[in-house]
Amino acid sequence: MVETIIWDFGNVVAFFDHQRAIQQLIRYSPLEPTALYQAIYETPTLDAYEQGLISTPEFVSWACSVGQLNCTPR
Repeated sequence: MVETIIWDFGNVVAFFDHQRAIQQLIRYSPLEPTALYQAIYETPTLDAYEQGLISTPEFVSWACSVGQLNCTPR
């Protein structure tokens, strides 16, 4: 019986680029693109989100805060 399945989606099953997200978000932040990228993607909080330790609403709220985003999450 299989009890555990380990799956690595990012850049294995499909390619994604965080820079595309930054390009969309930068118009809502006073931060420079590099600073916004570092604030959101180079953090232990992203790791916690990817491990399922925090929910999507928690991550989005946190990202809006650290990224100083002045848009509404949807």
